[in-house]
Amino acid sequence: MRLNLGCGDCKLDGWINVDKYTHFEPDVVHDLEKIPWPFEDNSAEELLLNHVLEHLGQETDLFLDIMKELYRVCRAGATVRIHVPHPRHDDFITDPTHVRAILPETLTMFDKEVNKRWREEKTANTQLAIYTDTDFKMTSKTVTPDDRFIDETGNVMVNVEELLEKSRSELNVIKEYRITLEVRKSKEEQHAKKREACCDRPRRKRQGILLFDGAAPNQIQRTGRPTTSTLLWVTDETSAKLSDTDNAEREIGITPPIGVSILRVLEIPPEEERSTVETEELIQFMLREQSENPQPAIQRTPTARAIGMHRTESVDYGLVLEGEIDLLLDDSEIHLKAGEVLVMQGTYHAWANRSSKTCMMAFILIGAEVPWNEEH
Repeated sequence: MRLNLGCGDCKLDGWINVDKYTHFEPDVVHDLEKIPWPFEDNSAEELLLNHVLEHLGQETDLFLDIMKELYRVCRAGATVRIHVPHPRHDDFITDPTHVRAILPETLTMFDKEVNKRWREEKTANTQLAIYTDTDFKMTSKTVTPDDRFIDETGNVMVNVEELLEKSRSELNVIKEYRITLEVRKSKEEQHAKKREACCDRPRRKRQGILLFDGAAPNQIQRTGRPTTSTLLWVTDETSAKLSDTDNAEREIGITPPIGVSILRVLEIPPEEERSTVETEELIQFMLREQSENPQPAIQRTPTARAIGMHRTESVDYGLVLEGEIDLLLDDSEIHLKAGEVLVMQGTYHAWANRSSKTCMMAFILIGAEVPWNEEH
């Protein structure tokens, strides 16, 4: 996949042209300052930002997030082409939408080999590649001089070294930088499947905790095939009978009995705003519903922060199919997006869709024995 990010009027054939303004009629309408971008991990082989990066990330944290997102969507060895105006040229200075000065030295800060050298030499340079876990190697840079350094035949009248030296102290010497980066990723980064695993601590005082958050450790590259198998979780005991009947026709509660598994898909719409009174009324309704119509192997503890807070006596495998969602635990939150996997073990949790689109998730629940009693 080739991405022409912030394409404007300069759309390219054979590329996916992306812009936030619909009147340019891009292939994908998206604001690049809205994270995450609507592209899969490790999916792009070439990206172009033609006079785009200087318009993005006025706040430092946002700019770093954009660089991380740029890295995320690139596959190993991808080419990133960045064209930017020189920050000491009128083309940059006069445009009020230019919020970020970009020089080749700026992008070098996202090179891990350079960062490691700085660390060994104990220099004061900021090691942005290490901080952001990104790695871009600069493979080329060219300069476009101001028109006054070009003669009538189109030849540059000053060599590059002189232009660079003049640009350190004079305005309007270099008009534009064209920089090419190569994305460096390890095999683990290229193929890693992110997962989160949670559980409730086996003790009387309830506490939903995050056990693991990161790449799954057990990964196998199939011999002779470009197939990677990633093991995400294992349970030691279960049994099932093969059947030619439609088992989904039966009625079954939210939590399956011990040893029984169910597969369901949830569509979670964006959250609605509620007043304090409406929230309290809903909490009371849910508590009455649980008291009057209790369901086996599920406990609900709704709160103003997390109306849907509950736990099921099951091992749950969750996969975000579309959109993004926040998992609320007792004292923390985890943001999940399409393609990420979650494993829960009897964990008190709730879901909060704070985006503008419905989130679709697939869940496999396996009824489990709970090794502790609910005494609180």
